[in-house]
Amino acid sequence: MLTLTTAAVGLPPAVIAAGIAVVIGIDPILDMMRTATNVAGQITVPVLVAAQEDLPDREPQQEPTAPEPVAR
Repeated sequence: MLTLTTAAVGLPPAVIAAGIAVVIGIDPILDMMRTATNVAGQITVPVLVAAQEDLPDREPQQEPTAPEPVAR
């Protein structure tokens, strides 16, 4: 699709190939940034909503206990 669009504009094939090479070279880095943004949003929004609704418990429910000794 990109090659058809750029060819319709009248760009020479060398410019089209260079543009595609730049897009292919940069896209993985941009994809990593999009993924990091998505993960940060998926973490942040539930935490903010839970804090606004007073859902997170600030105190532990019970004290941690030691494991029971195994009888032999």
